[in-house]
Amino acid sequence: MDSLGLRRASPFLLVAALAVLVYAPTLSYGFAYDDLQLERSPLLADPWNFPALLANRFYPESLQAGRLYRPLSQWSLLLNGRASAGHAFLFHAVNVLLHAGACVLFFAWLARLGLSRAVALAAALLFAVHPIHVEAVANVSARSESMALLFGITFLILHRRGAHLAAALAYLLAMWSKESAVAFLPLALVADALFPGTAGGPWKRGILLYASTLALWFVLRAYALQGVEGTISFLDNPVAHAPAWVRVLTAARVQLAQLGALLAPVGVATDHSYAETVPVRSLLDPAALAFFVVLLAAAGAAWRLRRRNPVVGLCVLGYAILFSTTSNFLVPIGAIRAERLVYAPSAFACLLVAAGLAPLAARMPRVAVGTVLTAALVVLSWLTIAQSAPWKDSGTLFRDQVRTAPASAKAHLNLAHTLVDEGDLAGAVREYEASARIYPDNKWTWFFLGVAHERLGDPVRAIEAWRRALSLAPNLAEARARVIEALLGLGLRDQALTEWSALVDSGFLPPRFLELARRLWETSSGPEREAALRDLAEARELLARDQASPALERLARAERSGALRPEDLREVLGRIGDCHERLGHAAGARAFRRAAGALPP
Repeated sequence: MDSLGLRRASPFLLVAALAVLVYAPTLSYGFAYDDLQLERSPLLADPWNFPALLANRFYPESLQAGRLYRPLSQWSLLLNGRASAGHAFLFHAVNVLLHAGACVLFFAWLARLGLSRAVALAAALLFAVHPIHVEAVANVSARSESMALLFGITFLILHRRGAHLAAALAYLLAMWSKESAVAFLPLALVADALFPGTAGGPWKRGILLYASTLALWFVLRAYALQGVEGTISFLDNPVAHAPAWVRVLTAARVQLAQLGALLAPVGVATDHSYAETVPVRSLLDPAALAFFVVLLAAAGAAWRLRRRNPVVGLCVLGYAILFSTTSNFLVPIGAIRAERLVYAPSAFACLLVAAGLAPLAARMPRVAVGTVLTAALVVLSWLTIAQSAPWKDSGTLFRDQVRTAPASAKAHLNLAHTLVDEGDLAGAVREYEASARIYPDNKWTWFFLGVAHERLGDPVRAIEAWRRALSLAPNLAEARARVIEALLGLGLRDQALTEWSALVDSGFLPPRFLELARRLWETSSGPEREAALRDLAEARELLARDQASPALERLARAERSGALRPEDLREVLGRIGDCHERLGHAAGARAFRRAAGALPP
């Protein structure tokens, strides 16, 4: 490479090198948090099964993945898994390279808009080292953020060059990386409006192609997600099911906090779920009002400077557009707040700071401005390295979450699970109880608290916890099954029979159902067994005479007695379903036939 070529390439190399350098420590990290779910993908053994990827089959059916549709980023994880044999190094290396690539392309796009190379370089360098990006880079499963930005900026660059077909392909790849990448199309139109002199061709030449690409993506996504329930946990987003005005006010407060973290990224927590973040229910909430004041001021400044300094408008609108789909303003998403969501929008905050240095450069010696920028980069780099350390593994991460987000019920719950895996059951009980104090309406907190008490040899407290879980979710069959086992272990057969009746009547049978039936049968008396068999025989005769109501009474009595052999239960449940059908109870017929069908013949 000659000296001219090296000079032209040096900004790109500098940006890439700095991005790699600050995240180099993550190469020694393991897997953490959602990363551990990757090994459960049924496509790990078949990563080239593109139809399955496009049909959203990356996760097994038993693992709720919500309404995520990210086949490209998921495919990259599958290829990583095949190439790395389960070791985390290659996963983290790809994440770092994706971040470096996004930083380099960000610089290239800004230069393509006609901004000075100094401003573009400063913005890209700030973006490369900003601590707000730690979650998106250090967390393997969050690479969808950097992939979406990388392909999104590729789309913007190709669009500016007038390569509309290639741009449309990049746009599709961005959306296949993460759904929020749909926002890059309006961003391209805004950039064209503010910087028309550098466009490679009228946007009208490509808008139809881009719209067709967007429509194709929507069709594929709708096909892949048909029948998928989009449940959002209250812990992750406490305003997901709240009134719209509550969601908007809460989102406003969160946005103000995110802006504060961008400006002063010190002590950034890795968890912001309930009750670190709580719903805002007052129209006069100071933080929400302050955000709207900032919003109006930013919009006013962008409008006044739209001709003299259009980069301000680009920063304001770019930030708003890229955050619009993940801010909870328009629709609720899976998280109320997360630093990974700031990854793409923060590019415009970095650009605004870089553009703000330009007037200083005109009044101050270039060395002084360079010194200020260098000092900022050093401080930000140090913060990034320090704040990436908790992502070393799940135990380190969850302990850090409890330390930095002590009011988070989810943080305590996650740490409790980790302590169980580590064998510290007493510590796990403390964390489960801490989580339950913050949010007592989570059935799984009580369920796992009961499991921990059981493993500690305290069946009484275990039963109390499981019954609390059942008060929140009466059809939680596994909890009721454990209550029955514990009661039988304590010799409380009558109470166990009460729970047994509720279990069978629910129609939701746990895998251990037959084992429970056998234990109940073994603890029953001879007269109880004879009575149950007599009820079954009478029910057969009554059904033969089409007398469904008295037959149902006898079958229910036999089923609740706990004195039937497991092999007789299938017949009893099936005949109860027949009774419900004859009585016109369609729902009951389906429930009991489903229960009977779940048992082996």
